[in-house]
Amino acid sequence: MRLFYGVMIFLLFSCLGCMVQRATQRFIDEINKPTDTLQLFNRVYYHMRVNNYNYPVEFKEGNPTKYIDTPFLDQPVFFSKKGIVLSRPNLTILKSTDFEIDTLKDDYKYNTEGWGVYQVGNDTIRAILYINFTGGGLYARNQFFECNYLGVLKNKDTLLGWHMVEPYPNINKTIPGNLDYFDFLKMPVDLYIKKVDVNRFIDPSKAWVNKYKIK
Repeated sequence: MRLFYGVMIFLLFSCLGCMVQRATQRFIDEINKPTDTLQLFNRVYYHMRVNNYNYPVEFKEGNPTKYIDTPFLDQPVFFSKKGIVLSRPNLTILKSTDFEIDTLKDDYKYNTEGWGVYQVGNDTIRAILYINFTGGGLYARNQFFECNYLGVLKNKDTLLGWHMVEPYPNINKTIPGNLDYFDFLKMPVDLYIKKVDVNRFIDPSKAWVNKYKIK
């Protein structure tokens, strides 16, 4: 539990004062495509590691007394019926109860990184996501960059090789942490479906990327 809240606090403060790369015409075109042209589904996929997580969640006199070896969601990706996607590559939700309490307040979760648009063509999912990297200048600040993603649907329950693909964002790789995160996002991961009633907690129509929809 401490890890979960620690991650959420870090993410919150890391996004304060974020700048957003100007949306490309491709992104604007994608988010304005009619929904009836999309292959619609409402799913959550998550990552399963081979190694044992062994996260401590309860302590006594400073020593862990209870562990979670199988997280509820790791690196979750939420695909909505309206063509909006939310990817959280740096988030692990340990238990379903962590997800059910409204830790991600609306003013944060709808204005954070990871939101974007996706399309399904045959067995391939392609997406454009806004991912947070540190910018340059006199004062380092965070900036959302458009990143291209791809994954292949092996079946309805398995999404293979989900990762960032070319063309890559033009980030400042000399800033500590940027290159490591960049390389991390390029590594393909296999994701598996998890039955989660995300509609109770996430409304894609509130995501900040909707500002690019032409009304």
